[in-house]
Amino acid sequence: MTTKKYLETLLEGSGHLNKYPQKTNIKAPDYAGYIKIDGRVWRLSAWIKESKGKKSISLNAKEADFDGNIYNDIEP
Repeated sequence: MTTKKYLETLLEGSGHLNKYPQKTNIKAPDYAGYIKIDGRVWRLSAWIKESKGKKSISLNAKEADFDGNIYNDIEP
């Protein structure tokens, strides 16, 4: 299934995170995926953090199109 087909059929309020295979440096996410909210697709990135012996997950979401491409942050 193509990314576009998957994102078009993704159920509202659903998504996924998978281990990010291109983790080549500390700033790259540990996990990445998509979620659909209000009919819009969001690209998710997640980092596993540990501080004072406690683990947590930091998230970032950027709006994407149905091909999975992230929209530019700056309007033309």
